[in-house]
Amino acid sequence: MGGETGRRREDLSAGARDGGADGSRTRSYSLGALRAFGIAVYTIVVLVGAALGSWFRRADGPRLELDWALGAFADRRTGDISPLYVLFEVRNAGETGAEIVRLSVELKGGSRLDLAGDLLEGELPHALAPGTAARFRVRAKALAARIRDGGQTGRPRVELVVEDAGGNEHTKRFRFRVDEYLALKDQN
Repeated sequence: MGGETGRRREDLSAGARDGGADGSRTRSYSLGALRAFGIAVYTIVVLVGAALGSWFRRADGPRLELDWALGAFADRRTGDISPLYVLFEVRNAGETGAEIVRLSVELKGGSRLDLAGDLLEGELPHALAPGTAARFRVRAKALAARIRDGGQTGRPRVELVVEDAGGNEHTKRFRFRVDEYLALKDQN
C-alpha cells in the first residue's frame, strides 16, 4: 500500500508539472487552440480592413450607380413604335460632381466593346452633378451583333463598364439575349 501511494504521487506530480494528467496532450491542445484563435482574429482583421479600405477609397471619388433596361418609344405623331433599345442609366449617388468619359461592355474573357461612336446615342463626356442621372441608349440589335462578333451567343453574362474622368471604373453585370435580339424584325 505504501508503495502504491508513493507511485500515485509521482504520477500526479509529473502530470501537474506538464500541465495536467496527460501533460503533452493538454499542452498541444492549448497551442493548437491558441493558433486557431490567432488565425481567426487575423482573418477578421484582414477582411474588415479590406472592406473599410474599399469603402474609404470609394468615398474619395465619384459614386456612380448603374442600371439598364430595355425599351421602345412611340412616335406621338405617327403612332409608330421605335426599334428596341438597351437603356443605360448612370446616377451620381455621391456628394461630388462626376464626369462620364467612356461607356463599354465587357465580354467574357475580358474583351471590351466601346459603345462610343455610331452605336451610342448620348454625348460623351457627360458631366453629372450630385443626385442627377444620365441616360444613354443603344439599339438592342446593333449591340447584339457586336457581342456576337466578339464571340458570344445565347444569353452571355456581360458587364457595363462606365469610366469617370478620374479613371475609376464602375460596373454592372447583366445577361444579354444575343440570339433573340438579332432575330428582331422591328429593326433594319
